[in-house]
Amino acid sequence: MNAATATKSCPTGTMPGSARGTARGISRDTRRRMRAIGRFGQLLGLGLPVFAVVLQLGGRLLPSQMLVMLIAAVCCFWIGRILEGYASR
Repeated sequence: MNAATATKSCPTGTMPGSARGTARGISRDTRRRMRAIGRFGQLLGLGLPVFAVVLQLGGRLLPSQMLVMLIAAVCCFWIGRILEGYASR
């Protein structure tokens, strides 16, 4: 079977049987895992600032260390949002 007949026989344009027939080539199980990892990253991004504030109030964290934790939290949230968005397409 060549690519021209595969496109005609399958409305999504993918080869029949490839990646369980999903249009983007990503299985449902992989999408679920990506979505779960993305949400975990977002929750981690929301939890790190709270943890940093608690440590700062306890006097165990320097302001420069708190800034590093806040930047890490923003990065975790952002990467998690990108992963979750990519998985839901």
